[in-house]
Amino acid sequence: MLMITGKFAIDPAEREEFLEFVRTLIPVERNVAGCTAFDIYEDVLTPNTFLLVEQWESEAALDAYTETEAYAEHDDTLNSFVVSEPVWEEYQF
Repeated sequence: MLMITGKFAIDPAEREEFLEFVRTLIPVERNVAGCTAFDIYEDVLTPNTFLLVEQWESEAALDAYTETEAYAEHDDTLNSFVVSEPVWEEYQF
């Protein structure tokens, strides 16, 4: 099992567009083969800072997904909102 977390800040002026995007993204990501969890949470002390948490059955499942056009599209759109360097962590269990 693999868990990935990413912490990032977004432009406050684009908050509503970001929230609209992730509301559609989350159910799509949850339905990807091998994805067992996908959530995005806001930091309650730092507005417009979010934590993305995704869990995968295996590294192979994640690798297969990252080779798809859908992944590239979602990643590009998500990154278009980010204004700080994201901090990514990966955990194997």
